[in-house]
Amino acid sequence: MILKEAIKILRKELGITQMELAADLHVNYTTVSRWERGISLPNSSMAAYIMRYAEENNISKECHKYLEETLLSAHQEGLNVPNSNLYSVERESICQLVDDSANAIYVVDFETDIMLYANHKLEEYAGKKFVKEEEKKCYQFLLGRDTPCPHCKKEDLARVGHVEKYIVSPKTGNTMYACRKILEWNGRKAHVQYFTDMGISSAGQNSTERIIDYLEIGMGSGFVYRDGRIALTYLNDGYYNLIQSSRKEREQYSGFNVLEAVCEEDRDMVRNAIYDIYKRNGTGNLNVHVKKNDGTKILLNIQIHFLGQDQDKGVFCCTFVDNTYEE
Repeated sequence: MILKEAIKILRKELGITQMELAADLHVNYTTVSRWERGISLPNSSMAAYIMRYAEENNISKECHKYLEETLLSAHQEGLNVPNSNLYSVERESICQLVDDSANAIYVVDFETDIMLYANHKLEEYAGKKFVKEEEKKCYQFLLGRDTPCPHCKKEDLARVGHVEKYIVSPKTGNTMYACRKILEWNGRKAHVQYFTDMGISSAGQNSTERIIDYLEIGMGSGFVYRDGRIALTYLNDGYYNLIQSSRKEREQYSGFNVLEAVCEEDRDMVRNAIYDIYKRNGTGNLNVHVKKNDGTKILLNIQIHFLGQDQDKGVFCCTFVDNTYEE
């Protein structure tokens, strides 16, 4: 028995998908996929958490044996701890933050702004090593500032517990996706911040969008969240030309208001169809009636393709074609 087979057996016994297991373990969907394809292994702390998760879900003795054998075997050189200590790893402090993540991750004391943890990718972005004993505030370590960053508002985070935004890195000029969450870190109220480099400078992004805007076909992109919310983050000029409108005239339908542009009788169908495609992390198409500014309706065929997922949401792109003639 090897680890990737043991993980599959665990999922099969619990009757859950890779995405559901990833959500339960607080890791990305792609992380579970890589385990099951034998591309990577859980680190020692995650191995401990998987065992505890399996026990809490009352798996069979046979499945427990497979997991224990393969997880211990995977870490026989680096996991030199007694079995009695294998399951005592604090869930939030270790399992949620993986030091070799492709995302930059750091943890900050909520009250004092002192950095408590930084992973290797964050050190790479900052261009220096994180030394916990120096007790530097996050804005001192990251940007050499003497005062907090103006865009980092703790009152917003305290109110909702979770904030997402796009920012431009002052070092590289690249667009960064930033996600902040409140958590408890070794008995202290803290917040963790994840940074993902979108791999394109703001100037390059603007140029790309100008090219896309010249296309006659309608194109867009957006997010679907695990709780069912759908948000459009971008629509090209081709879309607005398709419905004989303009970006300014349709501002009210941006972001989470996107379904208000759909005719009322189609809204539930659209929401359910897109969420189903998101759960499959796949592709699909649907015909949707959209309201035009003059009150008439247009039937659009929407092709949707999901580009990837994390534990909270999926990212998709889509194309729009006028299908009115088929009615």
